[in-house]
Parts: sequence; structure tokens; C-alpha cells
Amino acid sequence: SAERFDLALDPRGAGPGTAVPAGSAGGLALERELEALRRRYTLLRAAQPPPTAPMSRSLDALEEGTLSALGYTGFDMQSEDAEDGRLCMDGCVWGG
Repeated sequence: SAERFDLALDPRGAGPGTAVPAGSAGGLALERELEALRRRYTLLRAAQPPPTAPMSRSLDALEEGTLSALGYTGFDMQSEDAEDGRLCMDGCVWGG
């Protein structure tokens, strides 16, 4: 099952959500909505021109320190601490 959050009352979605059972009318509507978002993001990514220069480079010490302070380093996505059950729509970087 999934959960739906009333973002007007809880803009960060931090409180308890309302359960949306899989197979219910609400669950099926939610599945359709998410599939439409997936298709939209896929089309948007496909429409981007290919990069003309290499996209990777080494991070300097300041960048590494900043990313570490924000929680983007020092975790293993295969570990038990990884965020299971989240919907990864585009990149998904969750720190521990």
C-alpha cells in the first residue's frame, strides 16, 4: 500500500499519511498518476541534448566537505540504513 499526504495541511509531508491500499480505487488512481509522472520525466530526460563535454570531474576538498556536511557521502546504498520503499523518480540521493 501507499500513503497520501495532505500537503496543504502538512507541506513537508512529515506527519502520518492516509493509507491508500493497493488495488483500491484510490490506489489505482495513484498508480496512474505516478505512471504519468514517470512517462513525463522519461520524455523530458530523452529531450535533453547529449552533453558536449565530460560530465565527471574530481571534487575539491571544499565540495567534498560541503556534500559530507549535507549527508550526501559516507553511506552504502546496499546497507540496512538505505531508504527502502521510496519512489526513485530522478537520481535519488538519500543520506544516512
